Amino acid sequence: MSRSSRLYVAAMLALILVVWPMGVRPVAAQSSSVLRAGDLNVDGAVNVVDVQLAVNIALGDRTDPIRVLRADLNGDGKVNVVDVQRVVNLALGVPSALEISSFPDTPAIPLTPLRFGTSGLVSGLPVSVKFLNSSGTIAELEPIRVDQDGTVVVGVPLVVDPTTSVTTSATVYVVVSQVLSSDIALSGYQPLTIQNLPSLQELGVSLGRITQAYFTFSLLLTQNRLTHLRILEAMTKGAVDTSAARTTLVMIRDLTLATRMAVERIMASPTDIISVGIFADGTPIPFTRESLELMDRLLAGWIVQLPFARSALVPATQIGALSNPAFAISAAASSDLEAAITTIESIGGMAQAAKEIQASETIGELGLAFGTGAVAAAATMKIVPPQVALIATIPTVLKDTQLLASDATRLLEDVLLDNNAGATADLQALKKSVPDFTLTAIKLGAALAVLANPALAVPATVVSLGANLITWQRDGTLKKLWDLNGRIADTLLASSNLPLGGIQVQVDVAVSNGTLSGVVLDCVVCCPLPPPLRLQGITDPFGRALLPVPLGLTGSPPPSTLTVTVSDLVTGGQIDTTSFNAQGTINGQTIKVNLVVPSFELLELCNNACSAQRAARVANCDPLSNTAFQCLNAADAELRSCFNSCARF
Repeated sequence: MSRSSRLYVAAMLALILVVWPMGVRPVAAQSSSVLRAGDLNVDGAVNVVDVQLAVNIALGDRTDPIRVLRADLNGDGKVNVVDVQRVVNLALGVPSALEISSFPDTPAIPLTPLRFGTSGLVSGLPVSVKFLNSSGTIAELEPIRVDQDGTVVVGVPLVVDPTTSVTTSATVYVVVSQVLSSDIALSGYQPLTIQNLPSLQELGVSLGRITQAYFTFSLLLTQNRLTHLRILEAMTKGAVDTSAARTTLVMIRDLTLATRMAVERIMASPTDIISVGIFADGTPIPFTRESLELMDRLLAGWIVQLPFARSALVPATQIGALSNPAFAISAAASSDLEAAITTIESIGGMAQAAKEIQASETIGELGLAFGTGAVAAAATMKIVPPQVALIATIPTVLKDTQLLASDATRLLEDVLLDNNAGATADLQALKKSVPDFTLTAIKLGAALAVLANPALAVPATVVSLGANLITWQRDGTLKKLWDLNGRIADTLLASSNLPLGGIQVQVDVAVSNGTLSGVVLDCVVCCPLPPPLRLQGITDPFGRALLPVPLGLTGSPPPSTLTVTVSDLVTGGQIDTTSFNAQGTINGQTIKVNLVVPSFELLELCNNACSAQRAARVANCDPLSNTAFQCLNAADAELRSCFNSCARF
């Protein structure tokens, strides 16, 4: 520090020592758990002691990293006369431009919303929330929401050791800032303990179990939306073309299935290393046990935040505290999580879970908190397998959050239940359901693209899901998909008679000597409807599927024939078909269909598809390229993975 600066600092200290006895007193903190800007010694007030500390830090006499951090009141990374002047002003009673006025005093669960109060925010200007420790900034995030009363909602980042890419717990400091016309307004540094994600041992769940169940849930959810789009297109008499949206969702569904198959391979053989793409230099990108374990832990944290996973015995906050050995609730938490997993991988349970999630007004906040916190973690990871886990998990959760928050499901339920008033209200909500969530999801997709795209030359399998969703978020495809809601609502609202009524087809498929992983059902509603309406559903791991079938579309009589066809989702090969007369059915009725599929037929279809997939992949390998060898190896690895997935039959 220059001699003139030292003299200035000394003068400021002298001023405060003279003025202090005259009756000027600091403004006390508004809450015992909230630290004011300038309270460098954390005694609940800003006074001459803090000024002395600021002077010593500015002179280089005090180097404690946490106090140095708190003394940087303008956030420029250094402590000098400007910061000392601010401490002097605060000690003299001049109010800070921006303060955190209320703050939770409990540890935070990573990837969940953090809510706290502020005072002094300028409306209309961007707000930034930083999470820092003595080593620097862990994450700088844009809030999910800033309310008029100053309440800020932001995602809690996942703390990652930048050297090892291992998740950890940490005590950090939260600071809010706004860039004003001539200055930066910075709040006090509020301490926050961020917990680690519970380990699989603490959760009492085997490797891959959580991720396998969640991707089953994601498959069911995506397929349900495909069915809804077909029905809604028929309801609008073809005025709204949903074919492009359905093509996108089919790609997402198939990539989700490919991801789950890779997960199941690692579950069966944890030492395997699956090549899910190659870097620009030809190096394979590995999906490993390490990747899957992190996906399990991430999705466990997500699942227990959802309404259907919260039991009275084990609230979500306790699940997050499992990393603390003082909590002897592992068995109860494991039971609660296992119940949630069973719920989300079954057709009937998923339907009920979706209703509970839709009734929750916080689902969008939960999804965005997960996305923003995880993107920040991905940016700090230097090791590939855990980063692959984040790139595959984040877009899936964002996509599923949007589908769960959609009003289209409620509209279909009210239509099938003959609830005209409810359907009209759903349409009004559907018309307004494109949202800030979509725009934020696109921003997160762009952030992920920065991490993934420069490194990925040939994304495949697991990374495909993340990479393709990133692309669709960046080019607006997903926004266009979600904007369909408004067009469908406008068309149906303009109609004088909403088509109402429907039945439910419950299909039970049994595979002899095998297990299900990707069986799809086609239900063709035939004859009175021009043209026939083709609906599609997917079975859960137990071979069950529920297909909503509307009646009386556009004033037509009930369908005379329902044809159910069973195919393998991986290959598209048809296995079996059955038809029955559905005339005379009444609204709300459930029709049960039982089918038995020989497993050898599925195995043959699956193996043939694997061979065709490898041939197509090899045809795209450039034999003159420097990466030809890696490309062929990747094709062979995918073939082995595909054959392994066929073994389920």
